[in-house]
Amino acid sequence: MKRGLTILVLTAMLRTTTPWMQADAPSPPASVRADVQMVSIPPAEAAQLVPALQSSKTAPAAWTRLQEMIGRGEATLLGWPVVWLQNGVRSTAEDVWEKRSPAEFNPPQEPTVFGQPPLHFPTWGTSVPTAFETREVGCKLDVEATVEPGGRIVDLTFQSQHVRDAGTHEWHTQKSPAGVVGIEQTPIFQTECVTTTLRVHCDQPVLVGVFVLSEPTPRVELHILHARVTLLPPSTPTLRTP
Repeated sequence: MKRGLTILVLTAMLRTTTPWMQADAPSPPASVRADVQMVSIPPAEAAQLVPALQSSKTAPAAWTRLQEMIGRGEATLLGWPVVWLQNGVRSTAEDVWEKRSPAEFNPPQEPTVFGQPPLHFPTWGTSVPTAFETREVGCKLDVEATVEPGGRIVDLTFQSQHVRDAGTHEWHTQKSPAGVVGIEQTPIFQTECVTTTLRVHCDQPVLVGVFVLSEPTPRVELHILHARVTLLPPSTPTLRTP
């Protein structure tokens, strides 16, 4: 009898003190603020800031230094999308503009004679656009957050994206008999994008993307994630009368 009672007591103690034997605690009701700073800095500054931002001990001081650089004009703030979302919900913030450009062309028409093969003339002259492409240029942040019990750690599934207009590409058409050469221009877009899932501490800046760009001038683009959790009081069920 005593042996059976001892086993019951030990089992009850293990269930209350051992985390791996407990059921998963429910995720608390919370509001999450997530943002990503997209900043362009000179390569020399990146050589110092990137290692500092990768360490949890030095990241807050490095982030503060980066804000001071932005204020002094030593760094360029390219975008700063911010989203507020409820725990377990997906949300998107974007600051984009649409650029429409021709994507396909019809070459100049060649004269034909009924019943005869077409005459092959040089393909020069004005090309006629037959299809257009629309691209969104700017910054976008897509986030889904799950707050762990206690509200100090949050799991994030997110995508941070920056699309920029990188100019145009020129190509020349065949020279006409009169020596005229047509010039066509097509747009060039460059995209810096991060898609990942990670666990972060609240109010801790996290470096999630580093992109080295060589044109028009050498620079480094940083994507820095920051999340803050606000725990909400539990909802009180209300009784409804028919």
